[in-house]
Amino acid sequence: MKHAVKPLNASLPLQYYLDQGGTNSISFYVYLHFCELEKLQDNAIREFDILLDWNSWAKSVVPSYLKTNTSSKESPVKGGANGELWLSIERTKRSTLPPILNAMEFYVEKDMSELPTDAEDWYYSSTGKTSMVSLFLDVALM
Repeated sequence: MKHAVKPLNASLPLQYYLDQGGTNSISFYVYLHFCELEKLQDNAIREFDILLDWNSWAKSVVPSYLKTNTSSKESPVKGGANGELWLSIERTKRSTLPPILNAMEFYVEKDMSELPTDAEDWYYSSTGKTSMVSLFLDVALM
């Protein structure tokens, strides 16, 4: 990881919004990547909480210096009633630095159970009926 974003105003959270077009029938696997790119001074702390749709996702995340940390869930997530998906990365009270985000990935779960193919063609598939479509979003340095 060579770049990270942080809020322009250090006291504000990083927030992202995904609109699924008015439907909440799409399931996503979300992966967030963090890497501290600055050598922090002894008294500096970068710590943040992650919220997805205003619910706690991860608490007290502290990125490692020059080592990527990934935050994800084993089960897919869905947006709200209208398909909106909110991500908020908020600094904790003890943090002296704003939150950062190096990259995020969204994988859309796609049902493959009714494809016109031979079942043996899916022998090497991990689930046999489900596939993922990658939507990689690499955030740019602000």
